[in-house]
Amino acid sequence: MIAFSKLPAECNTSPGWFPSPLPPPVTPITSNLDAGTIGIAVGATAAALGVPVPIAAGLGMLAWLAAKTVKTLF
Repeated sequence: MIAFSKLPAECNTSPGWFPSPLPPPVTPITSNLDAGTIGIAVGATAAALGVPVPIAAGLGMLAWLAAKTVKTLF
């Protein structure tokens, strides 16, 4: 083990100390409720307009995926 007193002056810092404070952590958006609501609304609207159910479900899933992707980008 190397004693701190034997190191050069520029290396003479205590472990765990940082020269400047770290920025506060950013909390990511983790809620899928908004994306799910958009997907359900698109699927229900498509079904109400007479689109076959499998296609309406696919449209809802695509809208959910698009909304979730946009939320992760911003």
